Amino acid sequence: MKSVVVQIGLTALMAQCLFVDRLFAFQVVFAGQTVQISEGSFDKSNFGQLSQLAAKKKTEDLLEAQIALIDKAADLTGAQRSKLELAGQIDIHRFFSQYECVKRTITFGSIPRHEWQAQLTEMRQKIDPMMLQYAQGLHEESSLFGKTAAMTLDADQYASVRRLRQERAKSTYANYIRVTLAMIDRMVPLTQVQRSTISTLLLSKTDPPRSHGSSTMQLFGVLNQMGQIEDEIHQLFSEQEWNVISRLIKTAKAATSKQ
Repeated sequence: MKSVVVQIGLTALMAQCLFVDRLFAFQVVFAGQTVQISEGSFDKSNFGQLSQLAAKKKTEDLLEAQIALIDKAADLTGAQRSKLELAGQIDIHRFFSQYECVKRTITFGSIPRHEWQAQLTEMRQKIDPMMLQYAQGLHEESSLFGKTAAMTLDADQYASVRRLRQERAKSTYANYIRVTLAMIDRMVPLTQVQRSTISTLLLSKTDPPRSHGSSTMQLFGVLNQMGQIEDEIHQLFSEQEWNVISRLIKTAKAATSKQ
């Protein structure tokens, strides 16, 4: 019975992996030899079921949260805050302007299937890198916002911000480690020693993964990091148990390699 439960768990995780691989799959309606695709379904397929307007609002909310975090660590002056707000808004404007440019090259409505297939391939080449950028955040270090922060904050402020971000990242990582171990426990019951050892090794020997977006991708991120300490955690399990866990790690590596 246990092997059946394990297989079901693995099958479910594999299905999630396939879902991640198909995040770009569009909501289309096939009618005979034609395909129906709307602008709204295109947007929702890209932005996790959000409309373009809602996705833009989300990036603006994330910008406010970023500035609030920096302010908490660095005690920004009014001028510093204004510069960061402007830079962040420019990043958002650039991204969605580029997105609109891509959309203008797409034929919506009813189109022949063969044209849809050709169009889909071309669209993915343009959109996939943008969606990765969106998932990772529009205000990373390489963005105008990130560069402005580096130039605007003094050395002590910048160091304080980095420390706070690292603390937040580690706390978030610890939370996702607990969630991941709970998922594993459903397939391979874990002892407290196993939980504690794996958690300690991950926090001390690996960095929080740069995995953004859905909780599924965060879970894959933790499993992928477990691959870095395989030699040390292998000995905690029987061979039958390790076969299950190693397959989970391989699945996660396959999923995160597509990011």
